[in-house]
Amino acid sequence: GELMEVMNLLRGAGYLKIALVGLETAPGDAAAPQVGTGQ
Repeated sequence: GELMEVMNLLRGAGYLKIALVGLETAPGDAAAPQVGTGQ
């Protein structure tokens, strides 16, 4: 519900990638290194 609305707003503003990076980085260092080295 609200989360989808927020994601839609972020996507519309062009911050989708930033939002995804934030979500992947928030949980811990497990996801961050993989994303950093992958890209």
